[in-house]
Amino acid sequence: MTDALDSMTKVSAHLSKNRDIVTIVVNSTATFASQWLIPRLGNFESQHPNIRVRISPSNTFLAVLGTEHDIAIRWGAESISNSEVEKLLYVDTFCACAPSLIEGKSPLRIPADLSRHQLIHDDQGQAWQAILNDLNLNKLDQPPGLFYEDSGLALQVAVDGKGVIAAGSILAARDLAAGRLVLPFDHIIRQRNSYNIYYPKASQNLLEIQTFRDWLHQEAAIFERETFDYHQYLVF
Repeated sequence: MTDALDSMTKVSAHLSKNRDIVTIVVNSTATFASQWLIPRLGNFESQHPNIRVRISPSNTFLAVLGTEHDIAIRWGAESISNSEVEKLLYVDTFCACAPSLIEGKSPLRIPADLSRHQLIHDDQGQAWQAILNDLNLNKLDQPPGLFYEDSGLALQVAVDGKGVIAAGSILAARDLAAGRLVLPFDHIIRQRNSYNIYYPKASQNLLEIQTFRDWLHQEAAIFERETFDYHQYLVF
């Protein structure tokens, strides 16, 4: 009987503890979640064991928050009804490719060489247009581009050597660090856009929302302090 009572006490304590756990649902693209957010979540969970974070990925920008999602982390500063927005991370944009393209059949060494390569897009062409404008290559004679709605797929196609991608510094960071992607030439558009945090105005003072936002900003500050030196990924 004593053993049974001890067991019941432990179960009761466990259930009581679990009642204190709150769950917040975070929306982002699957690629941002896998490349930036999820590798850091263990840190948050160890610091805040009573707050569970559930990732709910989608490519579509949400029209409303607070029903199925508590927080969204999205590219660009679009408007969500009755929600606040905070800048999380600035994003630089640059050309990136697999090392095999540098000395392949059509060597990629200067910007004009882009005319002999497929351009990989994960948007409707805005990133590449910004780069080509900056390089004064608006009349570049180039083959049809490869368009992917999912940034992760676009990055993988670039890693496989199928073309050159207009990459963002956040999502491409791990492939650059691992040597799967390189920069064929030194041209960076600094802070071209940003990832932002969105949350309902009605929940901005909830402790779990404040705690997660504060942690996101701390992680972003660490990331930006440790931002890699682009020159180490330049081929020439």
